[in-house]
Amino acid sequence: MSAYNLQLNEDAPQWAQTFTTSIKAAFESLSSEIRDGNTSLTTKINTLEKKLIESVRLATEKADEALTLAKKNSAILHNFKSEFKCLQHTCDNLKQENMKLKQQTSNLESYSRRNNLLLKNVPESEDNEITCETVVKKFMKFHLTKDNDEDNHLIDRMTFIRCHRLGAQDTNNRRVRPMIIRFNNFSDRQWIWQKRFLLKDSRFSLHENFSGDVEYNRRKLYPIYNAARKMGDNTRVTLNADALIINSVKYTVDTLNELPGKLHPRNFTHRANENTHVFGGLLSEFDSLSNYGRTVFTYDDIVYSSSEQAIQHSKALKFKDDLIAEKIMMSGDPSTAKQLGNTVTGFNRHSWNIVKGDIMLKILRSKFQQNATCRDDLMKTGAKKLGESGSDSYFAVGLPLTDRNILDPNSWVSKNKLGSILMQIRTELQHH
Repeated sequence: MSAYNLQLNEDAPQWAQTFTTSIKAAFESLSSEIRDGNTSLTTKINTLEKKLIESVRLATEKADEALTLAKKNSAILHNFKSEFKCLQHTCDNLKQENMKLKQQTSNLESYSRRNNLLLKNVPESEDNEITCETVVKKFMKFHLTKDNDEDNHLIDRMTFIRCHRLGAQDTNNRRVRPMIIRFNNFSDRQWIWQKRFLLKDSRFSLHENFSGDVEYNRRKLYPIYNAARKMGDNTRVTLNADALIINSVKYTVDTLNELPGKLHPRNFTHRANENTHVFGGLLSEFDSLSNYGRTVFTYDDIVYSSSEQAIQHSKALKFKDDLIAEKIMMSGDPSTAKQLGNTVTGFNRHSWNIVKGDIMLKILRSKFQQNATCRDDLMKTGAKKLGESGSDSYFAVGLPLTDRNILDPNSWVSKNKLGSILMQIRTELQHH
């Protein structure tokens, strides 16, 4: 017998060494039993021994190759991780630089408009020969000077770089276009701006002219600004462009979560009475009932940061737009996810309308089942009829949160499917 000829490298894997040792022991045992026995049996065992040795050798070679490949792959993976960290760092820097550039651009645009004022609700004249400048000066004299001769003289000497109506004229005369006035002198602009309080009880109003981004941020800040002004004389409130300053502390749309108590933005995301609860609006990211609410949950084995991200990602996947689907997952902002979802290639509205309600139900069921805070907020609405404010003709009620009839379901002009889904989930949770 040649069982002792079984040899392995010292670096061979432990399993191969153990296997070889076991084979040696088996051959030794067989050798002792058949030492004086059948020669044919000995020949067969020797043949089997050779085959086993060859098998072990081949297995060892494969194991060595696999070990070498694993070490190589480990090195490659390490390099990939290092490159990914570098790319992630570069991406973070680019995001920060992009935000700075956007802020600088917004600041420059706002500065370029510093001499501007918007005048709203001044009736449009059918006489084309009457210039915008004439209308504005006449309005200022009548409403902002109270027939003061000195003030009238100041208005007469004012010069405007530009003065015109904004937008296309409404042929049905149902919409009065605002007038934008670009003063030649900033001091004239400030003088007129400081007299805006004289329009307080009238239908007319003066406004500063900001960029689109700044104006959007201001609309988000308005409800908090108005609430802060009602808190009493000890609260000093200023809305400076798109920065809210309360008792010398500055808040922006990015730091609203730091607002204290009654001024926290979640207090301005809904309206309710004893029978109805409507949520939504520009601050809906702070409302757990809204699809814009920031909530981490898992749906269909994918982790999402909001139900808006989940529904838009589902839309992209349904129409096999992998690029948009990836962009939606990379964006943590619900508003951005919504915008990306509107660009899905191959989108078919009829096909989407058939399935979107069922997909939304499954997504929201996952969200409220997995998140205790969201679940508690939903259950606190009791038996109230739920509705989402907004213009969406399928998921919302068709009215803005500020509409005076928003709490009257008979005034809703859309299907309010989202509200119905939430009420269904609320019932399911009650009986769970």
